[in-house]
Amino acid sequence: MKEYILKDILLERKEYSEKGKEYKHVTLSKEGIVDKTERYNRDFLVKDENKKYKITHLNDICYNPANLKFGVICLNIYGDAIFSPIYVTLELKKKIKEDVDIEYLSYILTSRDFVDKARKYEQGTVYERMAVNSDDFLKMKITIPTIAEQKKIVRIIKNVESIISEKIRLIEIKRKQKKYYLELIFQNKNNLFVFNNIRLKKILEFQNGINASSEKYGNGIKYISVMDILNNTYIEYENIRGLVDVDNKTIENYKVSYGDVLFVRSSENLIDAGKSNVYMDEKKECVFGGFVIRGKKIENYNPVYLKYVLETDNVRKQMMKYAAGNQHVNIGQDSLKKVIIPYLNIQQQETIANIFMKFDKEIEVISKEINEYEKLKKGLMQQLLTGKIKVRI
Repeated sequence: MKEYILKDILLERKEYSEKGKEYKHVTLSKEGIVDKTERYNRDFLVKDENKKYKITHLNDICYNPANLKFGVICLNIYGDAIFSPIYVTLELKKKIKEDVDIEYLSYILTSRDFVDKARKYEQGTVYERMAVNSDDFLKMKITIPTIAEQKKIVRIIKNVESIISEKIRLIEIKRKQKKYYLELIFQNKNNLFVFNNIRLKKILEFQNGINASSEKYGNGIKYISVMDILNNTYIEYENIRGLVDVDNKTIENYKVSYGDVLFVRSSENLIDAGKSNVYMDEKKECVFGGFVIRGKKIENYNPVYLKYVLETDNVRKQMMKYAAGNQHVNIGQDSLKKVIIPYLNIQQQETIANIFMKFDKEIEVISKEINEYEKLKKGLMQQLLTGKIKVRI
């Protein structure tokens, strides 16, 4: 095992190109490097036609300084491309390639443990914008075995990853099936239900979330962030990661209870603006952050039904129509109040909610299987790195 400082094995790539030349325009997300789609398209905000984009090549390590905390770091398996100049892209130094396997290195750098350690270098006054710059990132130290052992470890982990990929494919199939029936029912193509159209202001009272200084985060009561809305089937107390230290009066004013709907108030892309989720814990309360709007119940409804209504294409189009902004895309309370949704009596709401909960439960089962394999992957990595499992070369 040998210890390295990252700056001794990685070099920041600072190559730039204009859009529309030889490189394809991509974006960086938790899923890795992906093609620009509607979700990530912010070109309408760019006024300078000669803007320079950063170039990335195959096998670069890439990360978003402001979203490293959310796991936005990956190995470039996409190939040559350009993306936002705010992203950091790192290449393996030529002199070190005989000693370090880039795939092995990527497993370390993208691990949750490593990301959490790197966050000690975060700078900024607003939590959601706090970033880790490249100079500080490259100060981090790692310990790795011989190149032969690294390659063996990569093969083992790739076998586990192939199983994970197949299960992810099954989830995508389930989600497409759910989407099909979602539109079938709410577009009323089968005439099973007679919907009344109402505005959200008839059933929800809206409030913006807490704006706390950066030093308040990390301790205290759990709070719901944008990522909690986007990354969970439902928001449950145990799934919430963030903590904020606020007084009892603030907690009382901003507490979230069972059945409350949480909306994304500010996002980095148009497609996420106004996205929503429901809080489904009947026993424990939490609060909600400044980039979130809470919808508090003022008329009885089934929270699960409302969640699915808010996922339909028609409602999402309304949300995006009302969204606006320059660097960040925002939607306000007044806009949410105007959104029209299809509505039914509470018994019919429950019927529809049960239909789609079945899809989500199937997806949840597969997701848990994926989590188990992810744990196996992480465990293998930790055991191999600590020498608890002997690798036969």
